[in-house]
Amino acid sequence: MKQLFEATKYNTRWQERDQAILACLYHLGLRVGEACNLKLEDINLETNIVHIKTSKTGFARQLPIPANATIILKNYLEINEIQPNEYFLQGIKKQLNKQVIGRILRSLKAKTTIKKRIYAICYATASPPNF
Repeated sequence: MKQLFEATKYNTRWQERDQAILACLYHLGLRVGEACNLKLEDINLETNIVHIKTSKTGFARQLPIPANATIILKNYLEINEIQPNEYFLQGIKKQLNKQVIGRILRSLKAKTTIKKRIYAICYATASPPNF
């Protein structure tokens, strides 16, 4: 994960967005579809809670936002002007989809020495490292 976060520095135009993607997948443990469907209004950086309206199981849930992810998400929001009803993760054509996030992850992986396949389902662990 450290290498993936480091790889975001090679594309300064999208660095904060790519870090936000990694934060959603790794620090929050979201599935790619959940990350794509996040809206700005679902993320409360004052209480450090993210609200997932629809998950794979069909139930809504709330997740705590770790301190590492809070910093990354705040940096992302400082650079991007996203309206409350808009999707959180955006690219050139607004909302990102699963395929675009997959391409972003493959592009980041190509800038690392990682040999293993990267699965864009969930990177959650019990105690994520500090990046």
